[in-house]
Amino acid sequence: MATKKTSKKTSKKTSTRKSAPKASVLAVTRKAGISLMKTFGFTAPHKLSNEKLLMRLHKTGQYMEAFDGTLSGANQELVSAIIAAGDNICVDASDPAHAEPKAPAVKKTKKTTAKKTAKPSATKSSAEKDRFGNRVGSKAATVNAMLSRKPITMAGIKEAVGGTYYNHINALIKRGKVKKTAEGYSLRLKSKKPPK
Repeated sequence: MATKKTSKKTSKKTSTRKSAPKASVLAVTRKAGISLMKTFGFTAPHKLSNEKLLMRLHKTGQYMEAFDGTLSGANQELVSAIIAAGDNICVDASDPAHAEPKAPAVKKTKKTTAKKTAKPSATKSSAEKDRFGNRVGSKAATVNAMLSRKPITMAGIKEAVGGTYYNHINALIKRGKVKKTAEGYSLRLKSKKPPK
């Protein structure tokens, strides 16, 4: 015997329970929030972003406990409203005069197509160089002037110039200008090549 399949229709029950009424959000203007933070003794609260200002407004109760002075009428009403609202506050930045602090604008330079006149500059071409190619008057040139056939230690260089110059000396060693001995660093003597 064949059995009939019967389908039961189930209806979705709608919830008759009403949700709890949402607490109204207290909108604190940016200007009033900054004024309140100045009253509490914060320096430069106008530089705060809206998020940081909101974070500080949430701590108004703590600030009031630590505050020793008295508040004026408008600030006292605002503090009472903020404490009563609890976490249901927001910063109203709709006033364009007191909007978010802007980041400093980056100046764009204009490209000029005019040809620049050639001016003699005191760069590589006109600067005096010492025997190893360093600019005269630099500390590296001072170290070069100290080098001779008589060995000098790095302690002697440090005492005379005011720093260690291992990298500079090692570069001169690689170039074959200086040699390292047990007594210190000295100039490498040029070897005489036999005539061909």
